[in-house]
Amino acid sequence: MKNKIYLWDDDKIHGNIVQEFCLDRPIITSTDTVLGFLAPITKKSFEQLNLFKNRSNKPYLILLADLDSIGNFCSRLPLQIENFLKKIWPGPITVLLPANANLKPYVTAGKKTVALRMPDHTQLRALAKEYNGLFSTSANSAGRPVPLSVSEIEPALLQQVNLVINNQQKQLPSTIVDLSGEKPVIVREGAVSKEEINKLFEDK
Repeated sequence: MKNKIYLWDDDKIHGNIVQEFCLDRPIITSTDTVLGFLAPITKKSFEQLNLFKNRSNKPYLILLADLDSIGNFCSRLPLQIENFLKKIWPGPITVLLPANANLKPYVTAGKKTVALRMPDHTQLRALAKEYNGLFSTSANSAGRPVPLSVSEIEPALLQQVNLVINNQQKQLPSTIVDLSGEKPVIVREGAVSKEEINKLFEDK
């Protein structure tokens, strides 16, 4: 493997990330969930991720810096949804919310919802603030297992990125919750169980 592997607290890491993102090139990073691709929200990055993932018809998760950033991607939320988000974020829960009508097609891949998450990861939130959100997706191609370590990432994917950041890695993906309807619908159970989600949503 030719990539140099950095840690998040490396002195040069921010400059290296900026260099890649200026060219709309995805990187691979450890997160507060699983190893993933990270990229700026641009059409070129979207196309690069599609190439890496071998897919074209699915949108990518967007990492946010804070709750105030939600308004950049979806319209005003009901109070119950706002309160729920305050309980679960930052953390390993991705939510699907009604997308703003003015979002670029590559942000939603033609869907009516947008997937958002605020990570429990200081450096990721700082980057999300700097770039007004970031595309994020697991570091595997479609149909392949999600890697639990850098050594498990497909060699062909590693060859296509210039930057890998690898700190202590969590093993579970985020739980995905659809909040576009009247009640939460669990799309994928991950780091947080369905029972925990429902309890958090109903608790006042």
